[in-house]
Amino acid sequence: MTSRTPLMVPWIRLSHVSRAYRATPNRPLQGHVSRQRASTATPVASNAATIGTLPLEGYRVLDMTRVLAGPYCTQILGDLGAEVIKIEHPVRGDDTRAWGPPYATYTAKSGRDGPGESAYFLGVNRNKKSLGLSFQHPEGVEILQKLAAKCDILVENYLPGTLKKYGLDFETIHKINPGLIYASITGYGQTGPYSPRAGYDVMVEAEFGLMHITGSRDGPPVKVGVAVTDLTTGLYTSNSIMAAILTRAKTGRGQHIDSALSDCQTATLANIASSCLISGQPDTGRWGTAHPSIVPYRSFKTKDGDVLFGGGNDRLYGILCQGIQRPEWIADPKFVTNAQRVAHRTELEQKIEEITVTKTTQEWLEIFEGRGMPYAAVNDVKTALNHEHTKARNMVVEVEHEQCGPIKLVNTPIKLSETPPTIRSPPPLLGQHTEELCHEPEIDDSLIQHENSSWSCAKCTAERSRLVGPKRIKFISGNASDNGNKRRLVCNSDLKKTISIDPPTRDAIPDSMRVSWADHSAGQKLAYLSTLSGGELVQLLIRSTELHPDLPIFPPTTKPMPAQPPVIDHTLRNDSQSNTGSYRKAKAVLGTQIDPDEEDPTGLMDAWPQPGQGLYAALCPDGDDETLVDDNDYDTFSHIIYDNNGRKARENGMALLVQ
Repeated sequence: MTSRTPLMVPWIRLSHVSRAYRATPNRPLQGHVSRQRASTATPVASNAATIGTLPLEGYRVLDMTRVLAGPYCTQILGDLGAEVIKIEHPVRGDDTRAWGPPYATYTAKSGRDGPGESAYFLGVNRNKKSLGLSFQHPEGVEILQKLAAKCDILVENYLPGTLKKYGLDFETIHKINPGLIYASITGYGQTGPYSPRAGYDVMVEAEFGLMHITGSRDGPPVKVGVAVTDLTTGLYTSNSIMAAILTRAKTGRGQHIDSALSDCQTATLANIASSCLISGQPDTGRWGTAHPSIVPYRSFKTKDGDVLFGGGNDRLYGILCQGIQRPEWIADPKFVTNAQRVAHRTELEQKIEEITVTKTTQEWLEIFEGRGMPYAAVNDVKTALNHEHTKARNMVVEVEHEQCGPIKLVNTPIKLSETPPTIRSPPPLLGQHTEELCHEPEIDDSLIQHENSSWSCAKCTAERSRLVGPKRIKFISGNASDNGNKRRLVCNSDLKKTISIDPPTRDAIPDSMRVSWADHSAGQKLAYLSTLSGGELVQLLIRSTELHPDLPIFPPTTKPMPAQPPVIDHTLRNDSQSNTGSYRKAKAVLGTQIDPDEEDPTGLMDAWPQPGQGLYAALCPDGDDETLVDDNDYDTFSHIIYDNNGRKARENGMALLVQ
């Protein structure tokens, strides 16, 4: 691995690359900030291993996965010592950041709003660095390609073909880095008739047999209580990656790993699938906690819960009979062999449960302690995590989270005598390591805006424009050109140094270095204000009213703002397309103010977002990054807008805000 010394740049400024990744510090959205300065806290170790001796120390992983299967795979690699760089959407991050409650709440000293960090996200994202980046923009793709050139492993879980249009597919990346191991995790794999379909754990459980054999004997099919197909796929993929690492040591070349939930689900049917193949029968059906071929082997009700007995052979069955004080059953002709017990299953199980309900679960545990027969209480998850054996095996550890304080996590189950895995860092904040990762020598310095750059550009022009309320917009990189009656703010984004801003909430530039508002033209003022997000504009207005209390900027009546972001009416969507263009056109009359009290037929302007709560909705069923954003972070994504004639704004090479 080559040495990577960070460039000493105090701040990444909102500039040409700001549309590719979010670099505004201390701006919360949906309870999270998109980036923070890299933490300098001491690594949190879950065991006594010496850092530098971990099995995957020195390997670098580019983690382009979300939700569970992929993050679980890369967390395993991180636990074993790999440096894992998690690529996240720069505003909403991994989908699971919003999956709650429960949340680990922020401490009072963190100064953060919102419910906290999602427990789901915290469960599978330790030992990772977070890079907030959108690869809808060429600059974002360039950063990812430069990172991939210096990585050993890339893991992604997008639909087959999705990343090809961004130049992030295996074929493209393999040309850049022939030694890279590229793992794709999908619902149905890269080939086959179901390959284009999106697949989630529960769908794969249903379609590939697991759900049909899960549940009580007289009940409907049910899913497993945890997303076991996602987890086994993550395990299979991490094993495959380590096998590919060994192969690369021999050949010097990387390879493409095609991991499918459907394949992993089929493989983990194990003996059930083998029985079906040998017998020709559909399957053994649903048996609840019982075993189709062994009796007694199931849970039985007790006075206060359930206890499970495993009489797997005649000897163990005899121990059970002695424990429940029915030794005469051992020689009963109906129960003397397992085959006879299976034939008289209902009778024997009823007899056993008539006895087990007379005592508590704990009493039965004490009776069978040391007798040599498998038995167990049926515990809830909290009881399991507080179990004395769980504690003895160090399976729950406490780590210090930068914003939430001490939090408990499930530890890695891997026990290596010489190089035990460690928890070196807690799950990251959204975009926490963006600045650190984008300041490496591999990232072209021209992609970032430096502290000494001016906020304005002489070649940037602004035409008169008026905000008329939340609108659908798209930033399109390139050169400005006239197009009908649109009013727009244009900026030549081919320039390496374009408009860079300092939000009112940032203290990066001392007041003594700030310039007077009167020192700039109306066009320059408009250019600056139009680059601010909704939250920054609100802060600027608040500051202005504090300095000038009599400033007449508020209407005589104000509509109350909702406490939560509004719900998008999905009936507006045309399912034939997979981008923001599939939404119907919002009507706005040029040169007029839109009254927030007026009824809006689209339903998109009925509620005005609070600062930091952009009105947004994921649009793409194929897992793209395209997002509809209103009144927040215009400089972060691709957006789409229509003019008054319903024409989509598509000038080649243009960053525009049409009013």
